[in-house]
Amino acid sequence: METSGGLLRPCYTLAVIEIEQKFAIKPGDRERLLAGAEFVSKKIIHDAYWDTPNAILISGEAFLRNRDGKFELKIPLHKLTKELPKSYHYDEIYDEAEIRQHLGLTRPGSMPDALRRGGYDVVADFSTTRTKYQRDQFILDFDETDFGFSLVEIERQVERDDQRKVAAKEIVEFAKGMGLELMHVRGKIHEFIKSRRPDLWDKVKKAWEQWPEH
Repeated sequence: METSGGLLRPCYTLAVIEIEQKFAIKPGDRERLLAGAEFVSKKIIHDAYWDTPNAILISGEAFLRNRDGKFELKIPLHKLTKELPKSYHYDEIYDEAEIRQHLGLTRPGSMPDALRRGGYDVVADFSTTRTKYQRDQFILDFDETDFGFSLVEIERQVERDDQRKVAAKEIVEFAKGMGLELMHVRGKIHEFIKSRRPDLWDKVKKAWEQWPEH
């Protein structure tokens, strides 16, 4: 196995910083959110998430997925504590060479082959119907999965690290203005492994228990 406990290498170049918050949808929420919003697209997304048998990535709020044939790595920029953050901040990496560097994959070959030699395999595989809208500076993603889970994600993308806090605050204020409930909503990958991979979910929960309180 090429990788060890410290899988993620330092990131020197941030391509995109994504600030996002997930929300459950109550009756009337969708209509309020879409008032004045511009339709962007509707498509079906297929995701295959890769991880180790101990779910070392997901347990650390990092996500490696093959989305519609292209690999993406999301690395958390928010602090990992038992006290849940108000919003989630990620560095998104799309360049395959950078992904290999972060994961310590040094052997040549295709990405799937390199991952399997490094101790990774597919741990979740599902499709999502995503309807995307733009409202002012916010991206609104309404997601419905093929395993029965749905949510809306409000997102902003920034280019500089010093813009993160302002963007996160703007998302929260926007959500409050729309009457959304500010509560923790698990992501699609978490809901999938909770319902379909309880063995993996137990490992993720045990890892979370080791996080500091604050």
